[in-house]
Amino acid sequence: MKCWVSAGRAEKKQFEAISIITLRCPYLMDFLFHPLRPELKNSADELLKEARGFSSTDYLLVKLCLDLWCDQGKFKVHELFKLEPDIFKQALQAMEYLAS
Repeated sequence: MKCWVSAGRAEKKQFEAISIITLRCPYLMDFLFHPLRPELKNSADELLKEARGFSSTDYLLVKLCLDLWCDQGKFKVHELFKLEPDIFKQALQAMEYLAS
């Protein structure tokens, strides 16, 4: 959570879930989140626009992470099946973690 002093319990849990999803792509955490505050670096729309130049997997992960953080990633359930098997499993683990 970097240096987030003001993060609440829900934000910490969401951040942890997103950390699970991006385990193999930790650079996405720096792309998405502000280093000092529990918030996105930019608006979800701006992040989506910037991520269009990423690999297809990274772009899907950005969409999924944005949906988990603020419900603005426009991720569709069928896109889960486009993920590599290990990343698919991590996404399911993250959702299970959020549900607990």
